[in-house]
Amino acid sequence: MPVFLGNVANLEGRVRSHLEKLTHPSYLQELCRTFAEKEKRDIVYMLVLDYVTSHAGSSKHFSLAVDHFLRVWNSAYYENNPRVDVGLRSDLEELHESCKADLQALNEKCLGGLDTQDMSSARKLFELFGKKKSIAWTGASKALHMAAPHTFMMWDTSIREAYHQLHRQSHGYAECYLEFMDQSNELAKQILRSGDGHKITESHPSFVQLQFRKTLAKMIDECNYMEFTWTYY
Repeated sequence: MPVFLGNVANLEGRVRSHLEKLTHPSYLQELCRTFAEKEKRDIVYMLVLDYVTSHAGSSKHFSLAVDHFLRVWNSAYYENNPRVDVGLRSDLEELHESCKADLQALNEKCLGGLDTQDMSSARKLFELFGKKKSIAWTGASKALHMAAPHTFMMWDTSIREAYHQLHRQSHGYAECYLEFMDQSNELAKQILRSGDGHKITESHPSFVQLQFRKTLAKMIDECNYMEFTWTYY
């Protein structure tokens, strides 16, 4: 269901302002601290990612954990589309197994250092995952992030609607996600020019309190979430 975020012209300006402020690590860290204080479901993210990482390469373990993650973090999709989740776990396992080589290659890269070939591979994977009704387009971004957390950005309806104001040439979900990834990659480059990546991630409450290091891609997602989703959640 579309989320109304206000006047389109104002929203475009808001997105541009948000991206500009995110180039400063202090703003990034501030929004991440707010996210950690307010969003109680974050523990599910940490537990699921830790499980997936501990069983790296296992499509069965990936599908088991990400099935649970999507049911928590994409619950509205399944509530509004009864029984669409039938086959979710098997779809996740099948896709992870068939795309394992591409996922592994992207898992060795990081947002801020992605090239044209990486972007092409990311788009292909997003389209494969998103076409499955059990996963869909929001779920695809979340599942792929769990497979390659340093690389893939997550989004939801609110974030997608906001960033789409800057996507003049994209029409379908895959094209829109590719532009979103490209913008996020450029943003990460600017952030890393402004501060040390390890110090930035070590400032996150999850690391300070639990020694769980969030990726820069996840930190940017948390900032997007607080700016465009939290108010309307």
